[in-house]
Amino acid sequence: MLQTALCDGTQQLGAWQAADIGTASTLPGTTIVVGESVFVCGGGDQLWGTADGVRLVYQAADTPDFDLIARLDDFVNQHRYTKVGLSVRASTAANAAHFSVLATRQDGVRLQWRSGNGFGSADRGQAGPNDTIIPTWLRITRTGGVGGTFRAFYSTAANPTASDWVQVGVDASFAMPSTVLAGTFVSSRDATRLSSASFSNVRVSTPASPTATAVPPTNTSVPPTATAVPPTSTALPAATATSTPVATATSIPP
Repeated sequence: MLQTALCDGTQQLGAWQAADIGTASTLPGTTIVVGESVFVCGGGDQLWGTADGVRLVYQAADTPDFDLIARLDDFVNQHRYTKVGLSVRASTAANAAHFSVLATRQDGVRLQWRSGNGFGSADRGQAGPNDTIIPTWLRITRTGGVGGTFRAFYSTAANPTASDWVQVGVDASFAMPSTVLAGTFVSSRDATRLSSASFSNVRVSTPASPTATAVPPTNTSVPPTATAVPPTSTALPAATATSTPVATATSIPP
């Protein structure tokens, strides 16, 4: 169960960084990271319009393709439109471009993004029931680098396999920096009160590089064919005995 008492100013970030963006800076949040578990308390008045108020806990993602994933274990909302989830941002500026998949208590799981710094926000549909099922897995992928494609997914399976992921909304392709900020966020919707969320299995990964498999060379040499050559006989034929007549003694007359 979520420990709301942890919204007491305690900070334990580990390998992560945190930022109170926009109106969230008026009531700074807190973050505790233990392994792949991340607990976030944050303020802010919205994730919407041309500028945001959110607490973002992030790592830099600098590869063309990456996969951001987390399981949302619980959250405490201070407003109907409190939003918690995963976000990929161009920067910590309040008006930065972003792509976010989020959970709410009354509007289900949703996809929202801003396709350029200072642009308005887009929203694409609700997935799942109005009150988000807990726990719920959330996921964002980017393929194609700077001008690539973002996709958002969710799953209520205990341990999602490829077929368990359900896409939220639509693909979105727009320019983002080669290095972006990827992580979890909380936007309270009430800038005077902190909302909180507990995530586990939080990770940013890159696709595995293809493994080169050594193929043994094919032996194309043709072994010589042994041809038996009968030995040539050099023996001379055996001598033939020739009978030579022997002279017969002849009586010579006196």
